[in-house]
Amino acid sequence: MPPRGGDGDLSDIEMARAVAYLANSGGAKFKAPEPAAPAAAAPSAEGDKGDKKQ
Repeated sequence: MPPRGGDGDLSDIEMARAVAYLANSGGAKFKAPEPAAPAAAAPSAEGDKGDKKQ
């Protein structure tokens, strides 16, 4: 059987949620994983120069 149940487009989070669902249907008490929060925007190379008086 190919990896990821034959669907190579599945993400890691989708696979983890499927595993949690199947385990829970068998009596486990797993919490379904949540997608990771997007990373915060990186500060610009110039910083906050616009707010400072010169």
